[in-house]
Amino acid sequence: MRGSNAFRYNSQFKAWLEKDPRHRVTYDRLVARWDTSYLLKQSDVAKPYLQTPRPRFGGPAWLTPRLAALVLAVAALGMGLLVRVGGPSRGSVLASTIGQRKNLVLADGSRLVLDVDSAVVPQITARVRTVRLLRGRARFTVAAAAAPFVVLAGDAVVTAHGTEFDVDRGGADQIDVVLIQGTVDIARRHRFGFLGPERLIRLSGRQSASFRGSRVSVAPLASPPSARDWTAGPLSFEQAPIGDVLLEANRYSQRKIRFGSPDLARLKITGVLDTGTSPELAEALARTLGLSLATAPNGDLVLSRRAA
Repeated sequence: MRGSNAFRYNSQFKAWLEKDPRHRVTYDRLVARWDTSYLLKQSDVAKPYLQTPRPRFGGPAWLTPRLAALVLAVAALGMGLLVRVGGPSRGSVLASTIGQRKNLVLADGSRLVLDVDSAVVPQITARVRTVRLLRGRARFTVAAAAAPFVVLAGDAVVTAHGTEFDVDRGGADQIDVVLIQGTVDIARRHRFGFLGPERLIRLSGRQSASFRGSRVSVAPLASPPSARDWTAGPLSFEQAPIGDVLLEANRYSQRKIRFGSPDLARLKITGVLDTGTSPELAEALARTLGLSLATAPNGDLVLSRRAA
């Protein structure tokens, strides 16, 4: 599923993932192992193998680098196996359910807040600190250590430098990074899953970066620090598009609020959103904006324009 022809097998792959919950857990762990082994290239363990010594005994020139690559691959696999040994911060899937937030402390002392319906796979050792965000949103407060702290989310690779930041995985090609303090470097993975050689973006101060497919945009955070802090309870919005408001509200409820027509998402509102109250929010939006409210067969709440 990392190759150029992966789209041909997408439907079969999704069917396989949905057939058994263990399939997704197993696949996510293998992908995390893949990413962690590549990160070993940056560690002291790999440096002796990456050096290219002079050929000995008159052997072919290609033999030494190929042998070094083979040794590195074996070493990386071995380290991947070692990473799996230990407590829940070493390779286990940590997840929250709808309506539940989790505050966690990783093995290196870094703190993690999982938003509702979110999941991560941490790989924490003395030399490698990586967290793979499988779904949802997480806030990271990184503890100081010699090893870099890397968050993998889709094609985005976020490297923290003693900082606090959010990573939000809205979909396969939709990633948002919000920097609260410090500095982070963001790179993009190559199509076969390897990390890019150089950073794509550096965020500093209070900035955010958004990935939408191949497009990347950077913007300052306009709102006060507490106005959109999802870890602190109710969320405050000022002249925000309803589409953005519902993206937040729908995280916290089984019953989703949808629009009868896409143009309604551009309407703007100001107010305070109390999470987990979809029916009340839908009714308030309908009254305020003069919309009709209906219930879909699956229980979702649908906002539409009233008939003339």
